[in-house]
Amino acid sequence: MFRLVRLSDQICSGVIRRLYVTQSTETLTKPMKQQIDGVIKTASTPFDDTALAAYSRVHFDDSVNRDDPEVQRLKNEIMSGSRAALAAGITLVESKNPTKRARGNYLLSEIMTEERKRYQKHGPNSLIFRIGISGSPGVGKSSFIEALGHELTLQLEDHYWAI
Repeated sequence: MFRLVRLSDQICSGVIRRLYVTQSTETLTKPMKQQIDGVIKTASTPFDDTALAAYSRVHFDDSVNRDDPEVQRLKNEIMSGSRAALAAGITLVESKNPTKRARGNYLLSEIMTEERKRYQKHGPNSLIFRIGISGSPGVGKSSFIEALGHELTLQLEDHYWAI
């Protein structure tokens, strides 16, 4: 038999999450398990190798590498200025599919390597800053942009801005 022991309540974005631990009433020598919102997980530290390996298996596809044709195609198209390739790259990075997520991670790594080379060769004048902000409706994207724009215009009055 198991019994639930309530440890704490956490409030995240207005939602109460209750943390429970299940204990065996037969013996307390067995490892305890955590139950969060009805999902039972084996207790482990965030830095436990087995926990990271399990996370990696679920959320990252190890069969993808830097030489993946899709990664290289998107990198070349993004570096040449293709907005469609940029949109496809953003979709990969934000995907929950393990293969697409892995491709997105390698794509970011490849683009950062290219940008680092360009910066080392041409200096800070080679950089063009564009910031993309995405997220679910109602999370504060517009409020953040307004506050950031206000701060930047106050601090950097002699620069041109395109919004």
